[in-house]
Parts: sequence; C-alpha cells; structure tokens
Amino acid sequence: MNQKQLIKELAIKYNKNISEIEKAVYSQFKFVANKMPELGEIRLPFFGVFKVNEKKLQKIRERVNGKIDKEDRKREIKKGT
Repeated sequence: MNQKQLIKELAIKYNKNISEIEKAVYSQFKFVANKMPELGEIRLPFFGVFKVNEKKLQKIRERVNGKIDKEDRKREIKKGT
C-alpha cells in the first residue's frame, strides 16, 4: 500500500475529505522533522524509531557549507575532528 492509497482508505473509513486526512498525516511527519534536532530520536508507535544519522548529517552540512575535498576530509578524520 502506498501513501496515496493509505490516505484514500483513511478518508473513506472516517468519512472525511482527502485534504483533511493529508493535512493530519503530513503534520505528524512535519512535527517529527522539527523536533528531531532537539530530541535526537523519536519513537512513533507502529512506525519505529527515527533518529538523525550523523554521517548523513555531516554530508549535508558539507554540501550546504561548501563541499570539502576528500583528501581534506581524510586528514580531518586522522586528526580526530
């Protein structure tokens, strides 16, 4: 079942229009995304535990702040930073 099917089934089950169900579903994940930096990890029943992957976060920071050369990164790792 994909996301659109789930939203459609929930709309039918609770007799609501699709836009109301989409708003409810997406607000959950928007909340999680906003709270994750503060809390580190969040557990959603029946979905699992969501946490920040530090390696991926570092890659994102590098892309945003200007990509670091691979050789420079290797030197940083050897120094312990």
